[in-house]
Amino acid sequence: MTIARQPNAELGHSPLAEIAGIGPEKSSQFERWFRDEEHFNIVTRLMQQLHISQPPVTQQGNRCAGLTFVITGDVVHYKNRNALKAYIESQGGKVTGSVSKSTHYLINNDATSTSAKKIKRPTGWLSPSSPRTNL
Repeated sequence: MTIARQPNAELGHSPLAEIAGIGPEKSSQFERWFRDEEHFNIVTRLMQQLHISQPPVTQQGNRCAGLTFVITGDVVHYKNRNALKAYIESQGGKVTGSVSKSTHYLINNDATSTSAKKIKRPTGWLSPSSPRTNL
């Protein structure tokens, strides 16, 4: 795997900004970090040593098909967040790292959290007090 830079690209206007959960601000920070020659060289050397693979997610159902979830805080009914994420993906759903206008469900145990406040008109809210926590 190789890493390429676009030295003349305007910060925040890269394909990274289009990735769900990233957006223009995070992509600008990421790009700014990589423009530093030392940082870029560190990652380039590291990438020569790594083999990155991700096992394919096998969809086992469709309970979450077409839905986007954000998981924050502690999870109650699953071993950890990764276990819940694996379940959602196995049911056809998508899990992102931050709330956006495409978020359908925020799974959160703290209604006063920053993530919870970002949801303007939630499609759904799942919490321990929620009547529907049986994902």
